[in-house]
Amino acid sequence: MNPPPPSPEQEFHTWGEIASYLGISIREAQNREDSDGLPVRRIGAGKKPRVFAVRSELDAWKLAASGAVAAPEPVVAPRKLWTRRGVIAAAGVAVAGAGAGLYFTRRRPRIEHAVLTGSLLTALDGLGHSVWEHRFSGELVEGNPADGPWQVQVLDLEGTGEPGVVVTCNRSTPGFPGAAHSELAYVGPEGRVRWTVPCRPDLLDIEGRPFEPEWLISHVIAVPTGKRLDLWVAAKHLRAWPGCILRVDPHGRSAIQLANAGHVEWLCLLAGRGDRRVAVCGENNAYERSFGAVVGVDDPASGSAPGGRPERRFANGPTGTVRDYILFPTTEMLIAEDSPYGNAIRAADTRAATFVIEVQAANSLATELFYEFSSSVAPLSVTPSGSCGQFHNRLERAGKLDHSWAQCP
Repeated sequence: MNPPPPSPEQEFHTWGEIASYLGISIREAQNREDSDGLPVRRIGAGKKPRVFAVRSELDAWKLAASGAVAAPEPVVAPRKLWTRRGVIAAAGVAVAGAGAGLYFTRRRPRIEHAVLTGSLLTALDGLGHSVWEHRFSGELVEGNPADGPWQVQVLDLEGTGEPGVVVTCNRSTPGFPGAAHSELAYVGPEGRVRWTVPCRPDLLDIEGRPFEPEWLISHVIAVPTGKRLDLWVAAKHLRAWPGCILRVDPHGRSAIQLANAGHVEWLCLLAGRGDRRVAVCGENNAYERSFGAVVGVDDPASGSAPGGRPERRFANGPTGTVRDYILFPTTEMLIAEDSPYGNAIRAADTRAATFVIEVQAANSLATELFYEFSSSVAPLSVTPSGSCGQFHNRLERAGKLDHSWAQCP
């Protein structure tokens, strides 16, 4: 005689049994409970309650996951007899009260990654499944992939445990052919745009005139402030060459943290130094040098180092003085090429309580000098990239330098 078919009320009492029935690993089963509402129940309280699942509900969930039917709400099947397990479950419900119903509520998957393709933003969970999609209005100008992943970041700005997505959007500027401008947008955990901040710093040139709407965001980092995160936004103007750092709070309110007489290219949070500080780098057109700076997270708004060419100043910039401001020397390779200064393109923290600023040594992206500073911003060393010697030899052969790389002072 054939054995009776398994009952729809059959129960699986461990993660191993549940995963085996579904044909997946235990880890995936546990992840699918969080991301896809796998109907798993719990008995008892404490840190490790016992889990169990009902076969009929797992079957319905598998059908829904395959797209065949919509997932039904879990239903407790009626029973003719009170089993010992039923008594335990009933006691747990009596103790837990309404809170027990939370186990049967489908939780919103947590966003782990996001991708911007054209104007379409897609938020993904840890298994790569789409959580939601949002399409920005109008056309976006594609950013430079070489800039890295900072243009789309998954961040829990408000400290609620549910992250959203911070996106740097670049758009063409109407009335200014070939020009573009940036805006910063925050899309909440539910897929709705919470706020948008145009990159339009409230700065005036030395004559008191506003700058054209051609401000681009060059870098964005998150800086902890209590349980929340503030955004530090590096910005640069492509026509008149000023730059600044904007500080944006979790609700989209922005203020100028640093006004610089040149582009701000990169930001880096310096950790483990007691007080919280941010390393900054870029260019200073008042002095025609590349620069580095250290700004305290709790410092008042400030301006770049005073002096230099007065036409590169602001009529309404902050009056505070930045705590540390470094002007890098112009290399002989730049002078030989009639280039005024190299760009300071990146700052990086290290594990040795130091930080490094990367500065172009010649008119070549691959030819760099790495300046290392102590936690007190004392200069420690400078290391050339491997391309420096090759570029130096090329200028020597062209008669633009009168000594070899080995003899370079």
